[in-house]
Amino acid sequence: MVDQPKAPNYQSGVGILFPRVEVSEFADAMEAKLKRNDHKNHWATIPLQGLMQMLKLEIAELEVALQFLGPDEARDECVDVGNFAMMIRDVIAKSAAAHAKQQALDRSHGSPEQRQALPPGGVQ
Repeated sequence: MVDQPKAPNYQSGVGILFPRVEVSEFADAMEAKLKRNDHKNHWATIPLQGLMQMLKLEIAELEVALQFLGPDEARDECVDVGNFAMMIRDVIAKSAAAHAKQQALDRSHGSPEQRQALPPGGVQ
Protein backbone atom coordinates (compact mmCIF):
# COMPACT_ATOMS: atom_id res chain seq x y z
CA MET A 1 0.00 0.00 0.00
CA VAL A 2 1.35 3.39 -1.01
CA ASP A 3 0.88 6.21 1.46
CA GLN A 4 -1.02 9.11 -0.02
CA PRO A 5 0.51 12.51 0.66
CA LYS A 6 -1.49 14.46 3.18
CA ALA A 7 -3.17 17.62 2.02
CA PRO A 8 -1.21 20.63 3.20
CA ASN A 9 -2.62 22.47 6.14
CA TYR A 10 -3.63 25.82 4.78
CA GLN A 11 -5.34 28.43 6.89
CA SER A 12 -7.92 31.04 6.28
CA GLY A 13 -7.22 34.57 7.39
CA VAL A 14 -9.75 37.34 7.71
CA GLY A 15 -11.60 36.94 4.43
CA ILE A 16 -8.49 35.48 2.81
CA LEU A 17 -7.85 31.88 1.90
CA PHE A 18 -4.14 31.22 1.68
CA PRO A 19 -3.72 28.92 -1.31
CA ARG A 20 -1.70 25.77 -1.37
CA VAL A 21 1.82 26.06 -2.76
CA GLU A 22 0.79 24.16 -5.90
CA VAL A 23 -2.09 26.58 -6.53
CA SER A 24 0.18 29.60 -6.06
CA GLU A 25 2.81 28.17 -8.42
CA PHE A 26 0.17 27.39 -11.04
CA ALA A 27 -1.39 30.85 -10.69
CA ASP A 28 2.05 32.46 -11.05
CA ALA A 29 2.67 30.47 -14.24
CA MET A 30 -0.78 31.44 -15.55
CA GLU A 31 -0.16 35.13 -14.87
CA ALA A 32 3.28 35.02 -16.50
CA LYS A 33 1.74 33.50 -19.65
CA LEU A 34 -1.08 36.08 -19.64
CA LYS A 35 1.45 38.94 -19.33
CA ARG A 36 3.40 37.58 -22.32
CA ASN A 37 0.16 37.78 -24.30
CA ASP A 38 -1.02 41.20 -23.13
CA HIS A 39 -0.60 42.49 -26.70
CA LYS A 40 -3.55 40.32 -27.79
CA ASN A 41 -7.23 41.21 -27.46
CA HIS A 42 -8.72 40.74 -24.01
CA TRP A 43 -10.63 37.48 -23.59
CA ALA A 44 -13.83 39.39 -22.78
CA THR A 45 -13.96 40.36 -26.48
CA ILE A 46 -14.11 36.70 -27.55
CA PRO A 47 -17.50 34.93 -27.62
CA LEU A 48 -17.91 32.19 -25.03
CA GLN A 49 -18.10 29.51 -27.75
CA GLY A 50 -14.81 30.77 -29.19
CA LEU A 51 -13.16 30.43 -25.78
CA MET A 52 -14.60 26.91 -25.48
CA GLN A 53 -13.11 25.97 -28.86
CA MET A 54 -9.73 27.37 -27.85
CA LEU A 55 -9.87 25.40 -24.58
CA LYS A 56 -10.54 22.22 -26.54
CA LEU A 57 -7.55 22.97 -28.78
CA GLU A 58 -5.34 23.51 -25.74
CA ILE A 59 -6.51 20.19 -24.27
CA ALA A 60 -5.58 18.49 -27.55
CA GLU A 61 -2.15 20.17 -27.42
CA LEU A 62 -1.74 18.93 -23.84
CA GLU A 63 -2.55 15.38 -24.94
CA VAL A 64 0.09 15.60 -27.68
CA ALA A 65 2.64 17.02 -25.25
CA LEU A 66 1.95 14.24 -22.75
CA GLN A 67 2.25 11.55 -25.39
CA PHE A 68 5.09 12.80 -27.58
CA LEU A 69 6.89 15.71 -25.94
CA GLY A 70 8.59 16.25 -22.63
CA PRO A 71 7.37 17.34 -19.21
CA ASP A 72 8.31 21.00 -19.81
CA GLU A 73 6.01 21.20 -22.83
CA ALA A 74 3.24 19.36 -20.97
CA ARG A 75 3.48 21.74 -17.99
CA ASP A 76 3.30 24.70 -20.38
CA GLU A 77 0.17 23.29 -22.01
CA CYS A 78 -1.38 22.78 -18.57
CA VAL A 79 -0.96 26.52 -18.02
CA ASP A 80 -2.73 27.24 -21.31
CA VAL A 81 -5.61 24.93 -20.35
CA GLY A 82 -5.85 26.64 -16.97
CA ASN A 83 -5.87 30.11 -18.52
CA PHE A 84 -8.65 29.30 -20.95
CA ALA A 85 -10.70 27.69 -18.17
CA MET A 86 -10.18 30.86 -16.10
CA MET A 87 -11.21 33.05 -19.03
CA ILE A 88 -14.41 31.06 -19.49
CA ARG A 89 -15.18 31.29 -15.78
CA ASP A 90 -14.57 35.06 -15.85
CA VAL A 91 -16.85 35.63 -18.84
CA ILE A 92 -19.61 33.51 -17.26
CA ALA A 93 -19.28 35.30 -13.91
CA LYS A 94 -19.41 38.76 -15.49
CA SER A 95 -22.33 37.76 -17.68
CA ALA A 96 -24.22 36.44 -14.66
CA ALA A 97 -23.49 39.64 -12.71
CA ALA A 98 -24.68 41.81 -15.63
CA HIS A 99 -27.82 39.68 -15.94
CA ALA A 100 -28.56 40.02 -12.22
CA LYS A 101 -28.01 43.79 -12.41
CA GLN A 102 -30.39 44.04 -15.37
CA GLN A 103 -33.02 41.97 -13.55
CA ALA A 104 -32.77 44.28 -10.53
CA LEU A 105 -33.14 47.31 -12.82
CA ASP A 106 -36.14 45.72 -14.54
CA ARG A 107 -37.79 45.03 -11.18
CA SER A 108 -37.32 48.61 -10.03
CA HIS A 109 -37.93 50.48 -13.28
CA GLY A 110 -39.64 48.00 -15.59
CA SER A 111 -38.14 46.06 -18.49
CA PRO A 112 -36.54 47.88 -21.45
CA GLU A 113 -39.74 47.20 -23.41
CA GLN A 114 -41.88 48.67 -20.63
CA ARG A 115 -39.63 51.74 -20.35
CA GLN A 116 -39.74 52.27 -24.13
CA ALA A 117 -43.55 52.22 -24.07
CA LEU A 118 -43.66 55.12 -21.64
CA PRO A 119 -44.46 58.56 -23.06
CA PRO A 120 -41.81 61.31 -22.90
CA GLY A 121 -41.15 62.19 -19.28
CA GLY A 122 -41.78 58.59 -18.24
CA VAL A 123 -45.22 59.12 -16.74
CA GLN A 124 -48.46 57.60 -17.94
